[in-house]
Amino acid sequence: MVRATPLRSLTLPFLAIVAGVAFALPNQKYPYVPWLLGLIFAPLVLLPNSKVWTLASITIAELSLASYMLPEVAMSLRFLVTVAAMGLSLPLVLRLRDSANRKLLRRVLLPSVALVIVATVVDSTFSDSDYVIKYFRYQTVQVLVLLVAAAVISSRRDLKRVALVALAVGLVAAVACVWQHYGAQSAIYGNTQPSAIKDWKGRSVGLSDSPVTVGNQLTFVLMPLLGVLAAGPMRRDRARMMLCAAVLVVFAGLNFTYTRSAVFAIGPGLVLMGLYLRGRRRVVVLGMVVGLFVMFQMLEGTGLIGSRYYKDASEDRSASSHEALWDVGLAVALDNAIMGIGHEHFEEVSLEYLHVLDEELIAMGGAGSIGQERPHNDWLSVWTSWGILALVAYIGIFVGALRNLAVAAGNSDTLVRGLAVGCAGGLATYALNSAYHNYMDSSTTLWLYAGASVALARLPSHEETIVQLRNRVYPRGARAVPRASARLYRDGYV
Repeated sequence: MVRATPLRSLTLPFLAIVAGVAFALPNQKYPYVPWLLGLIFAPLVLLPNSKVWTLASITIAELSLASYMLPEVAMSLRFLVTVAAMGLSLPLVLRLRDSANRKLLRRVLLPSVALVIVATVVDSTFSDSDYVIKYFRYQTVQVLVLLVAAAVISSRRDLKRVALVALAVGLVAAVACVWQHYGAQSAIYGNTQPSAIKDWKGRSVGLSDSPVTVGNQLTFVLMPLLGVLAAGPMRRDRARMMLCAAVLVVFAGLNFTYTRSAVFAIGPGLVLMGLYLRGRRRVVVLGMVVGLFVMFQMLEGTGLIGSRYYKDASEDRSASSHEALWDVGLAVALDNAIMGIGHEHFEEVSLEYLHVLDEELIAMGGAGSIGQERPHNDWLSVWTSWGILALVAYIGIFVGALRNLAVAAGNSDTLVRGLAVGCAGGLATYALNSAYHNYMDSSTTLWLYAGASVALARLPSHEETIVQLRNRVYPRGARAVPRASARLYRDGYV
């Protein structure tokens, strides 16, 4: 067995890559992009330590420059990073098919592949080959993300490392959101500029290019973080207090995006988290949901919560636009329920359904989005695009991931259990949030959750990990167990 290279010996190469990329690819328009690119590619230098750093690169890209195009190679950053990560972790991915837990992978991989097949067949019927190939390539990247996430997390230490990377990037994005709210001109940005805050009417964009995108990114960090706190030991120690502080920072950043669906979707996420917990923890989490709802109602008009969170379709053009697209999208889906209309034709077809809108919605300006935008709803988008079989496959990804997470939620290891509970809540949050946005066309979040569900469900329990690593590192009999356990914890193996 090849011994992993210690992280400390790879620190200088890591920093050298970050600085080298930043200085080799200067960007006058987006000055922070080169540094983010350095942070995205530098983890690949850490591969002699663990293959999990390929997933770290994917995660950093997804939480910062998810939609960025590399002008030097005329290629999507997401595509380049994912393909590189897949190539570097291919042996581990191939090993999944020989795993005793491969049924965990089938639960999410089969519906994901089915969605790609159905989408490609239907798009081939309605669109030209260039569009079909382009969207097939994008969907393939999503499936590759799932496979990498499922394969490279093989120990508690791997899980902890990638979780800390996601938390660190999420905190930076959240701080950027808060900073942009109070000082737009001096704040840090990703692939956008301070003028974006004005264009979005005061809504923060974090390290992304829109408040909608960063809303999805921050809930992706927030929900697992809440899960770790909810399932972890009930004690006041420094680590727990730091995690609580991180929750406040991430939620503050999310609040200043004013992405209503992302904030409101936390409620259903907490409810599902409560159902995955047991005993007093379940009561506390469900009680928290009730308390937050009551507090939200009581604080209306006080100025402590942005007025945008209280507006509906009768007061806000964005909300009326969502409602109009929902009405039209549902009518299109029902008329083309079996086969769909192809992914690129909704704007054209939707103009034939203006008659389904009521006069009040038209008066609010909701009709202005018809013919101009896709349905702000991934569920409707899948159905209208590719028909009922695609919708069943899409639902199957959620169901498979939740089943895997239910297995992982029974793990005796508090970190595994906490992240499983948090990811279940994150899936519920994503499901509701994506009912108001087109995340499927701009994010791999769902596939990260699906892959993580496989990894979490196949990780051994705390007791199994101790025995396995003791036998590997300290093969000197049962009397060495207490001392071995302490050292393994100190070294970060468990």
